Order: sequence, then C-alpha cells, then structure tokens
Amino acid sequence: MSSPHEKKSELSSIPSITDTTNQVCIEFNGRCFLGNKQHVLLEQLEEQGIEIPYSCRAGICRFCQIKIIIGEVKTLTQDAMDKDGNILSCCCIPKGNLTLSD
Repeated sequence: MSSPHEKKSELSSIPSITDTTNQVCIEFNGRCFLGNKQHVLLEQLEEQGIEIPYSCRAGICRFCQIKIIIGEVKTLTQDAMDKDGNILSCCCIPKGNLTLSD
C-alpha cells in the first residue's frame, strides 16, 4: 500500500489544465487562433468556425487539402502530405506553430 506522500507525487505528475506545452498558434488565411498538438487540423479549424470542404475524414477523398506556408505537421497517413507542402487537414496534427492557406 502506498503512503499519502507517494499518492501526492503521482498526482503532481498529471498535467495541469493550464499547461501550455501542447498549445500552438495556427494562422489560416490571415486568421490566427490558439490550437493544440493533439487534434487533427480539420477539427481545430472547424472549432473556430472555419469551413474546410471534406467528405470522408480519413484521407481518401482529398477534399480537405490545404497548404502549409510555415511550420510542420505530424502526418497520420502516408499520403497526407505531398512534396509541394499540400496536406490533408483530416490527417495532420500540428507539431508547432503553423501558417496555412487554402
């Protein structure tokens, strides 16, 4: 059985709600907002009221394609990014701050 001190140290390792390590600045067509490094771009753009065309949300239809101007993303599928910097917003998660365009 663990002591109260051990339980406290376990709880202290849980990230705070105000922890900003996962926050990123995302700029899309000149509009900036605070995003995160946990959710795909399509969902984050939609949460801001930015409408991106889509059909499948799985990287198959390619309707949600946008362009990276500055920054990097984690791709969830092999075809989520092309050599010209076009990405599928349904299959990419920000690694840091991003500037994007449609």
